[in-house]
Amino acid sequence: MTLNDNRDLDYFENIDTPNKGRVFGWMLADGSVRPTEDKFEMCLNEKEVETLQFIKSEMKIGHKISFLPTINACRMVVHGKKYKEDLIKHGCVPQKSLILEAPKDIPTEIIPSVIQGYFEGDGCVYKRQGKYISINLVGTSEFLDWVQENIDIPFYKRKTGNPESNTYILMLHKREHVIAFYNYIYENAETWLPRKKEIFEEVLELPN
Repeated sequence: MTLNDNRDLDYFENIDTPNKGRVFGWMLADGSVRPTEDKFEMCLNEKEVETLQFIKSEMKIGHKISFLPTINACRMVVHGKKYKEDLIKHGCVPQKSLILEAPKDIPTEIIPSVIQGYFEGDGCVYKRQGKYISINLVGTSEFLDWVQENIDIPFYKRKTGNPESNTYILMLHKREHVIAFYNYIYENAETWLPRKKEIFEEVLELPN
């Protein structure tokens, strides 16, 4: 029996565990649902191959991870009509970059995991002068409004990129606000992207 024989085609039917929430968040950030084919794909920087390996293991799928050296990327394409239908049902729609809205039917307790996964894909945490820390999160106005509605932290939101696009950025610069965001996304996390979490802990001198 191969790993592919054990895959759960209903994986995205209910986003009801922290790991499912994190995977779904990554899909919202860096996933792509094909509009005319029954499949989805994720294409990440090759440095993030561990994320694709985690998703393969979590979903119990045997699909191959391909490397694209000309663009320093890794990619995984997953076939399955049920996967696609359920992703769309929860708000991960085809060609979502400029139209992504608030996710649908996500239990309140799983929302931090969705935001964690999205932040790992489309967010940034960086050091300033070695001792200061800032974070930002890029997305559509509608999706970022949903993030703000669920986290009681005073983000600063502004437009970025093409003035006619629906691309915005959320930012935090104050130490106490960054700590609050860290606690929100990691408090009940079962897994995480070490590289970003370690930057928080290094600058904020938080226990790991």
